[in-house]
Amino acid sequence: MREASLTLFELNTLVRQAIEGTLNREYWVEAELSECRESHGHCYMELVQKADANATPIALSGLPFSPISCARQDSRCMPGSR
Repeated sequence: MREASLTLFELNTLVRQAIEGTLNREYWVEAELSECRESHGHCYMELVQKADANATPIALSGLPFSPISCARQDSRCMPGSR
């Protein structure tokens, strides 16, 4: 018997509801910014968390984050740069 499938929109909705139901609406994430690149006016950040003992990456996440723009002259992401 084949299991019921979800559309991508339905899956995103379920994930959003689960997160909103268990976490506060705003929270801070502590991580190291390992990479930042600009594409079409958006800044794409790669975040990493490393183990304290040996600096081995233990968590990695690439996040599109449009409120921070990348400075085009040197391709670094700078808060508030346009």
